[in-house]
Amino acid sequence: MDQDSVEGLWQSPRGAEPTIVWLDDGERPSSHRSSASRRTLAVVAAVVCVTIVGVPVGLVLTSARSAKAPVHKLVSGPAKRQVLAALSATIDSGSWDFTYSEQPVTTATSPTPTTSCSSSSLQSGGAPSGWVACSPSASNQGLAISGQGTIDTNPFAMVAESNVPGLGPITLRDNGTDVWEIGGGNYGLSPGSSNAGPGSPLSGFAGSVEGTIGARQGALAMKGLASPTGYLELEQNAITSASQVGTGVVDGVAVTIYQVRLDPAQEANVAGTTPDEATAIHDALGVLQNQGYSGTTVKVSIDGAGFIRATESVASFTDGATQTVDVTLSNFGCAGKVLMPGQTGSSSPPSGCVSPDTAKPAS
Repeated sequence: MDQDSVEGLWQSPRGAEPTIVWLDDGERPSSHRSSASRRTLAVVAAVVCVTIVGVPVGLVLTSARSAKAPVHKLVSGPAKRQVLAALSATIDSGSWDFTYSEQPVTTATSPTPTTSCSSSSLQSGGAPSGWVACSPSASNQGLAISGQGTIDTNPFAMVAESNVPGLGPITLRDNGTDVWEIGGGNYGLSPGSSNAGPGSPLSGFAGSVEGTIGARQGALAMKGLASPTGYLELEQNAITSASQVGTGVVDGVAVTIYQVRLDPAQEANVAGTTPDEATAIHDALGVLQNQGYSGTTVKVSIDGAGFIRATESVASFTDGATQTVDVTLSNFGCAGKVLMPGQTGSSSPPSGCVSPDTAKPAS
């Protein structure tokens, strides 16, 4: 990776004060503040299942936080700078629509781990309670699930809809702490209700998710659901390399494609998470470590306006198995407001809102 350095700025996640990233070239101005401080980070989500249900989640973000972001020193090549700038611009847009497709874990090409642990077998805080006490690896390779949804970043709110094979339509709403599942197991809903309730903790999904679609796909789903960038699979601290690999077209728009590698040892270092998100990420990484997770490679498609238009994430395991998630983003800043059950108000985008990816008023 090119190690030439320039001055850059990274938008801090989750509404924290922006993190200033000096890339060591020339004099440093006395201050650099992003005009979009207290913006929030996303995600997209993951496929989650409750009880017997697979619930997809897209590009998961979180609401604004009050933590102060530190100043980092970082040397980065141009490819990494482009990816970080596009991630910041996408987050700063405030909202977007997305579609996604998630595949089951592929068959291993070498012997698989003999044990697996769901989050329910982990101690408080996510530390393993002892792998020898865990159940043998399940044969369930997961489900192929696709859907669509909307993300708001300030404050964070997400809705994801899917049609799960054999289970029917599932809608998930998430505010970064609590989850409402409409359909399937009705997680977070009041008894007897089909669309209302107090919500239930995000971290409480894990046992059912992993038990339904398998330890690997389930833990990856939970990691994405609890991550500031979710299906984007882009967390600043975890990116170890980036390179430009080609060009393409997404929804009729020309894009430049970059490939980044995420270090699993750094994927728990996510700034600004809620306690439930931090627990869910820590637990999921414990499961994945036991399963031989070796990291994720992401192809990131960036348009001429500097927005992330698509990602293709491939998570890898030491036995040769992989799991792939494709996501497409659109309608930046004009996707409308996502309401949680019990909230009132308009879900429509502002009148006349123009998305930079279409240059046309949102419908």
